[in-house]
Amino acid sequence: MLIQIEQECLDVYKKKVEQAAKSRAQLLEALSDARIELARLLSALGEKCFAGLVSSLHNLVLYILLKHL
Repeated sequence: MLIQIEQECLDVYKKKVEQAAKSRAQLLEALSDARIELARLLSALGEKCFAGLVSSLHNLVLYILLKHL
C-alpha cells in the first residue's frame, strides 16, 4: 500500500513539474512576443533611443518570472 501511495505521489509530482515547464515556456514565448511588439511600436513612433530600455525591461521581467517559477 505504501509503495502505491509513493508512486501516486511521484506521478503527481511529475505532472506538476511538466505543467510548470510548459507554463514557463508559454510565459517566455509571450514575453518574447511582447518584447517584439514593443520594439515595433517604439520603432513606428521613431523612438530608436529606447532600444536599450526594451532590452532592460525584458531582462527584468524575465528575472521576475524565473524567480517565481
